[in-house]
Amino acid sequence: MNQSIRACAILLFTLNATSAFADVCSPTGAPYGGGAGTAASPYLICSAAQFLRIAPSLPAGSTNSKYRLASNIDLSHSTVTPFDNFHSGSLDGAGFTITGLRLVIDAAAGTHTMFGLFRRLNGEIFNLRIVRPSISVRGITRDVSVGLLGGVCSGRISNVTIPSEPQLSLPGQFY
Repeated sequence: MNQSIRACAILLFTLNATSAFADVCSPTGAPYGGGAGTAASPYLICSAAQFLRIAPSLPAGSTNSKYRLASNIDLSHSTVTPFDNFHSGSLDGAGFTITGLRLVIDAAAGTHTMFGLFRRLNGEIFNLRIVRPSISVRGITRDVSVGLLGGVCSGRISNVTIPSEPQLSLPGQFY
């Protein structure tokens, strides 16, 4: 009898988890798939378009908003320019994968010297898998700092896997 109860409890948990994600990623026209941007209710990212909305939502160059992926994200058909500073916010990949993250950096434009998904990462990124990332840098006329997740990182990156080396395109000679 104990074995039957245990099996039912596992089955109920699995059904609840699956149905929760199915409801989250239903198109609603909202900027995100749900959430309020807090630790208790992070913004839910269900699509490439919603992922790219993180950049313009960073108020005054910084944010403490919380984000969580609610599905795999395919950015293969998107070009990502570095998001601004991510001070105390978080991006929880929830075990999902971002495929084809392609950062295009024009180092000659503006006064920035730090480049990555976030220019300065003081927040945290965790539980994420990134497949086939690439970084293309052009217009380098001064010293710059380039990283896939952050140009400068004093935050926390944990349980992030990148199964292959990022493709890197840099003009000229570097040492």
